[in-house]
Amino acid sequence: RPGQTGLANLGNTCYLNSAVQCLSHTKPFRVNLMQHSIAPGSVTATYRSLLDLLWKSPLQKSLAPKELKKKLSCKYA
Repeated sequence: RPGQTGLANLGNTCYLNSAVQCLSHTKPFRVNLMQHSIAPGSVTATYRSLLDLLWKSPLQKSLAPKELKKKLSCKYA
């Protein structure tokens, strides 16, 4: 079923993964995010790409949020 793909821990991303999963399963937030245009290359665009994979990759047990972690590390380091 859609939305049951997990996130792999990348060493210290368990809190990030929890937040991503909670927001992902907040339907009004997810639907709103998917309907609006977002600046390419932004943290929001990277997050939306991850959500797209989480909800449209039912055959995968888990995904690694590498791009989101990389984007957040660069943005806020």
